[in-house]
Amino acid sequence: MKQGAKRQALKPLSRASNSPAVSSQESENKREPAKPRLSAAAASNVKRPRTSGVSEGSGGDPKPSKPPPPQQRQRQQQHAVRRSRRLSGAQQTGEPAPRSGSSSSSATVRQADAADDDESSATTTVTAPLKPCSAEAAADDFLSGLESIANSQRGSGSSGEDNGGEESLASQLSKDETQQRVADLQDAFAAHEELSQSVYAKCVTEDYLGTFNRCYGAQYQHWLRTQEANLKFRPTAYLTQVQRDLRAVMRSTLIDWLVEVCTEFRLQPGTPFLVIELLDRSLSAFCVNRDNLQLLGCACLLVAAKFEEEHPPSVNSLVYISDSAYTISDMVRMEGQVLQHLNFAVSCVTPHHFAAEFSAAAGCNARQGYLCLYLLELALLDYSLVSLLPSHKAAAAALLARMTMRRGGGAWSALARQFTGYSAATLEPCVRRMRVLHESAENSKLHAIRDRYCKQERHRVALVCCLKESELVFT
Repeated sequence: MKQGAKRQALKPLSRASNSPAVSSQESENKREPAKPRLSAAAASNVKRPRTSGVSEGSGGDPKPSKPPPPQQRQRQQQHAVRRSRRLSGAQQTGEPAPRSGSSSSSATVRQADAADDDESSATTTVTAPLKPCSAEAAADDFLSGLESIANSQRGSGSSGEDNGGEESLASQLSKDETQQRVADLQDAFAAHEELSQSVYAKCVTEDYLGTFNRCYGAQYQHWLRTQEANLKFRPTAYLTQVQRDLRAVMRSTLIDWLVEVCTEFRLQPGTPFLVIELLDRSLSAFCVNRDNLQLLGCACLLVAAKFEEEHPPSVNSLVYISDSAYTISDMVRMEGQVLQHLNFAVSCVTPHHFAAEFSAAAGCNARQGYLCLYLLELALLDYSLVSLLPSHKAAAAALLARMTMRRGGGAWSALARQFTGYSAATLEPCVRRMRVLHESAENSKLHAIRDRYCKQERHRVALVCCLKESELVFT
């Protein structure tokens, strides 16, 4: 049978009249992803995508897990209370708290639990140390542990006593004593978290940077600095020299929408930086009408995703998410125009290439590193920072992240100056501009980047209080 005949034979299967009934679960799986909304669409004349009409939680609640038996839950709470007490005692004596996940700390926990637990040590073995948690969660575990101990005492009491007349252990303690224990526990966990962050920063700075520099770090940094200084890859002041129909607010609105699309498709963290870099280089190369600005952004996103992602979004997905404002032919034609004007030089240096190394050299912990990335993505919205080198913006973001979390001087060490090649005084204008962007992000209509960094997986760094102008210290 010929290929055309095969197509004709398969066509009736896709029609509703001849197709079998499709279950609601299959229709849910085939539904297109929700398209992010583009705020301030009137300012940039960008087509507003339609909503998919899918409400959150429509897929049904997850199946609850089976709770553990009462005796096992009681032993777990008792172990948590004993670990908390040992942690508080280690803080008072000045001994360092054991790191979570290490074999030595796990063995120590097993020995101490076996010595403390007289009733259940023969049948229970602790296989892992206590995981780090917040002070509030630790306080709740402490109080729940007191209640569990009181319940066990009521259950094992003498037969002649009335269980209903006994008071719980938490009520027997005075209010001041309970608050003091909770406060001590919060201080202990705060000290443990600070110790973990300092250990993380020390390991990253010494071990990672030391090995990185000994192997190929110097050559890699030299290549990055050479590539970013190449004028072929640098955007110009295109709003005044090349473009006649565009404004800075249109560019900011488009970038906010592109970041939201990258979040919707769950693209890699470095992909948005490459998208905006290709967008600025394209706007510096040829003139674009404001009606085709969103089309250019989709074409740059398509090129960057093909270069960075293992599974890039399809052209049909981008057409759908742009509310079918453009056809597939329009998008493919714009993609070819971008590649031709850039001479197929897609690979270029972005601030994301410097963010990890510069944050480690500045002594940033994990949360400060995500704050550095948040500041760099906020800088994508500002047209005045387009002319700066990517390494300059990455160093300024690392310095501002350290200042914001430390709230004092000494944020830029000698190692940071030597590794980045920038002094604090050199970075001062860029740091001040990023601080303004950080301050205005909370009340801005362009909230895609802020929503992106309000999630727990990025340590909720968008909720960190902004540094005041008077608190900036460049020493």
